[in-house]
Amino acid sequence: MRFVSWNIKGLGPVAKIEAVNRLVRKTMANVCFLQETKLEMVSMDLVRKFWGDDYFEFKFAAAIERMKAVLINVYAPNNLSDQKILWEDLYGFRSKFSNAWIVGGDFNMVRNRSERIICSGIKKGSKEFGDFIDRCKLEDLPLLGKKFTWIGPDNRRSRLDRFLLEEEWLVQLKDLQQQGLNRTISDHILVLLVNETID
Repeated sequence: MRFVSWNIKGLGPVAKIEAVNRLVRKTMANVCFLQETKLEMVSMDLVRKFWGDDYFEFKFAAAIERMKAVLINVYAPNNLSDQKILWEDLYGFRSKFSNAWIVGGDFNMVRNRSERIICSGIKKGSKEFGDFIDRCKLEDLPLLGKKFTWIGPDNRRSRLDRFLLEEEWLVQLKDLQQQGLNRTISDHILVLLVNETID
């Protein structure tokens, strides 16, 4: 099983749709989380363009309890008070679903100082983010291949993007790992969650 997550910073231009298509094919992803598409509506035709064929299921709906897994795509706000609300909302959802969770996306937050460079101090809110991960009993696997997932002005770097998952996934899928791929058309890299060893 291969999951991929990417903050695409706008999915309107044809070049970005083609880039997503290339990356989906290259990573052979089974599940694709995209953040910040800047689109009000996502059609089947658009998904077909970046998925590359008709062999997909596309749903824009809340998770339902009959699922064997709960997959949540996150694009967290930059504002600390809004992030706290999001962490509480997600924790509230946690108690409603007993199925194994995978939460992926752009969390707009680092867990500690080592996840930032050329930034002043540790970003406020890291403790709350860590508390949210602990309260939900989620695991944050190391990111292989890259140290940072976002590159900003003046070469500032942070690890904002990640997959968080329940330990049950690690028991079921022994080779599960997060891989950071090369940055292309966004200021965020693509993050791949895969159940196999990657060279």
